[in-house]
Amino acid sequence: MFMGANRCFATAVFSNLGDIARHFNAEFPLDDGRIVAGTLVLDEILGFPPIRPHTRAAFMVGRYAGRCRVCVRCDPTAFAAADVQELLASYVGRLRMAMMTG
Repeated sequence: MFMGANRCFATAVFSNLGDIARHFNAEFPLDDGRIVAGTLVLDEILGFPPIRPHTRAAFMVGRYAGRCRVCVRCDPTAFAAADVQELLASYVGRLRMAMMTG
């Protein structure tokens, strides 16, 4: 009953998946850190948490094949496409600064 209510639990959501490849139930061979399934090589994995009503942004950070992935999805009624790009660029810029000073 509590979760079904049309309430705002968070204006933004952040999910840190860590090493994304470890979330698979099966073990796959790797090629340069990338999952190989038959003749296919998985180059990258992108995603984001779902956006509940009144939540304006959802971020996902994870590592795959030696690279950090940062994804964002925003409520289109609250953000124009250019604003989403600016938000993502600002967040990634701050991450890079923190990694250099940290």
